[in-house]
Amino acid sequence: MKLRAVRVRELGCFREPIAVEGLSGALDVLAGANEAGKSTLFRAIEALFLESYRTDSQKLKDELQPYTGGAPLIEADFESAGQHWRYRKQLFHGRMAELCALGSGEVVRNADAEERVRAIIGADVGPGLVWVRQREALQPLPPELAGRDLLVASIEQELSMATGGERAQAVRRAAEKALESMVSGQQRRPRGTYKAQLERVADLEARYAEAVELARSAEEHLTALGRLRDEVAVLTDAAMLAGQTEALHALERILAEDERLGRDIDLATERREHRKQIAVQLADTSQRLEHRIAEAARLDRELAGLVDAGKQLTAELGDLERAAESAAIAVHAALAEERQEAEAVAQADRAREHARLKARLAEASTIDATRRRWSQAVGLNGVTPELLARIDAAARAIAVAEARVSVWAPVVEVRLAPGAEGRILSDGAPMTGNRTFRLEQPLVLSLPDVAEIRIGPPADTERDGAAKALTQSRRDLAKCLTEAGAKDVETARNLATERIDAERREREAAIRLDALAPQGLDALRDAVMALGALGPQGVTPTTSGEGDETPQQRLAAIQRRVADLRTRHEAARAVLSEALARQTIERARGEDRQRTLQALLAELPPIADWKVRSSDARRAAEDASREAGDAAETVALLQQRRLPAEELHRLRAERTRLASTRQRATERLHEIERESARLEGLIEREAEAAAESTRDQLHGELQRARRDVAETETEIAGLGLLVKTFDQVSATSAARYLAPVVERLRPGLEAVLGAEGAALAETLGINGLVRRGRTEPIERLSTGTREQIAVLVHLAFAGILAAAGRHVPLILDDALVYADDERLLRMLDLLRDASKDHQVILLTCRTRLMAEAGFPPLKTVPWSP
Repeated sequence: MKLRAVRVRELGCFREPIAVEGLSGALDVLAGANEAGKSTLFRAIEALFLESYRTDSQKLKDELQPYTGGAPLIEADFESAGQHWRYRKQLFHGRMAELCALGSGEVVRNADAEERVRAIIGADVGPGLVWVRQREALQPLPPELAGRDLLVASIEQELSMATGGERAQAVRRAAEKALESMVSGQQRRPRGTYKAQLERVADLEARYAEAVELARSAEEHLTALGRLRDEVAVLTDAAMLAGQTEALHALERILAEDERLGRDIDLATERREHRKQIAVQLADTSQRLEHRIAEAARLDRELAGLVDAGKQLTAELGDLERAAESAAIAVHAALAEERQEAEAVAQADRAREHARLKARLAEASTIDATRRRWSQAVGLNGVTPELLARIDAAARAIAVAEARVSVWAPVVEVRLAPGAEGRILSDGAPMTGNRTFRLEQPLVLSLPDVAEIRIGPPADTERDGAAKALTQSRRDLAKCLTEAGAKDVETARNLATERIDAERREREAAIRLDALAPQGLDALRDAVMALGALGPQGVTPTTSGEGDETPQQRLAAIQRRVADLRTRHEAARAVLSEALARQTIERARGEDRQRTLQALLAELPPIADWKVRSSDARRAAEDASREAGDAAETVALLQQRRLPAEELHRLRAERTRLASTRQRATERLHEIERESARLEGLIEREAEAAAESTRDQLHGELQRARRDVAETETEIAGLGLLVKTFDQVSATSAARYLAPVVERLRPGLEAVLGAEGAALAETLGINGLVRRGRTEPIERLSTGTREQIAVLVHLAFAGILAAAGRHVPLILDDALVYADDERLLRMLDLLRDASKDHQVILLTCRTRLMAEAGFPPLKTVPWSP
């Protein structure tokens, strides 16, 4: 497989379509500055050949999509087994894959295209072997990516010879299959029959332990049931119950008598307190009567003062209302004068606005005519940037094709001897001097009367294709020039420049026109006509003399006077409002005092009856005091008959204790009844489940299950030992196979690093480097040296694949970034040698050194998908 071209669009830093054309298929160096997009092209190739067009990987989107979004499109031309292919893939939006055979025109799409590509390039060749990303050259080469099919084929051959051929391999596969059916993975976890046997042993052990536990539990339950029955006999003793009942009844009688005395004391105490409260209420009533009579006299005096103040406030309100009305009349007169002067000012403003809009309309009309003229020029010039890009692309294609054709065309040089001018005819025309011909077409030289010599270019498929491409490119250029109306490329470019200038001038005129007439010329004309219809235009008010005021000044003076009059009117209204509020407050106070006085007079008795009412209240208070004293004596006598507090507390505690003892005994009997029923049920079930015959049966089954597990584990150990033996033989064969890899590495190690050899580990990495008879551990080597060794290992395995007929490109993305100039040149020599067997593509930022070595910088060209 050889890559010939790579093209991308909307991918990473390449938003616009670009292409890298003309890859040689041998050593192709793409040298460019940092962030020029080299790694992006590498990731594009990787995604094209190794990612499904249906992928939704977020990581891949982050790597490939531009920041502004898009649907990455990737296309590559490649050659495999003499057939040229074009493979295209679009990701994420509008997903598709398309493979086209350039010779036959055969096209397959989507899943069929991906399957066909895998068949062409070899699906089992992973990217880790021959495609090395940036910063990944130093990582070890995983065995599963290092040509696994070649390794496995060789190892199996060695193993077959060492263990007796296909029969031994069949035995090993059978052993692995049998072992896999019983255990899984490196941790040997049970599965299948072995797992079922272990689970049966665990189940039988649990059931047997449960049966033993049930037998022990049944015995414990029988013992507990006996203890409960003994406790019932104690709690139901008749003599004990009778004594408790008699003592409880005696305590109840004593406590009932004491409680009756307590109720009598409470009633006597309540009567005493009630009589005391009546005496206090009567005394308080007498005091309130005296206070209310004094309050009524005070309110009557206050009402007389409020009536006098109200009359004075009413007179003040009349004066304030007249002052406020006078101020309002002055304000109305000033406002009428202000409206008259404002109309004069508005008339002057409309006149100035009409003149300004007329000037803008004239300027806008001129600019609109200019814009129309440039728009017409743009319409007559058909050389758009897209058409110019097509013309430039066709011109570049002609230059490339002419260069390719000139490389293949042989050179014929004819030198004439003195006096031989005109004796040789070139395509029928006499030659008059020495000529040199580059044979792009057949050449005929004639010697009249002697001979005719026909010279033609050698047959070459690629040259014929280049010549056809040249002819087609010239046709495309002629078509584009005709479409542009230009005689040559330079004229088309001049026309494109003129079109761009006309478009710029048209945009500038449109911007200026939009600034002058945002709503359009018609709207501006309507505005001018509307202002003209309002009255005489073009007349601006002027002063009649040097000392006269303008209307604006007079309007400002009138507005200031109106504001002053309004302020005075508002102040008068505020004073009036304040006086009205004060009148309302004083009136409310008088009404409140009047209501309070009327309420007091309604409650008080006539003044003549007051002394009688007071005397009656004092006598009632004295009677209530005497009755309270009698109630107090009754309370004292009753309290002498009550039990002391300590004795009463003791008797109540004893009653509570006896009642609680009876209650606990009853509750305990119910608990014992429920517990006994539960134990009897458990004993019945446990006795059946824990029978001795059941335990013996479970014990026998458990022993047989354990023997089955032991036999299975013995079988697993034997199978594991057999597989381990086969693995040891395979490891020995693998080490034998690695020797050719080390041998292939030796010339490169010697040429670049001056080393005699190296040891390759089973992981396909370098363990050490041998120089001057001494082995240097790989971890002690510099980063650049380890990087160069890693590249040499990839070269070795790519060579192994090429020798096996698998010519896969070796792609290195800045894989020699740590190499110094001298070693980089040596590595370039090795890459040139390797490119004779398979394609090598090197992406690097070392542009200066690569230019000195004859490799031009990375060049991308526009691409039209």
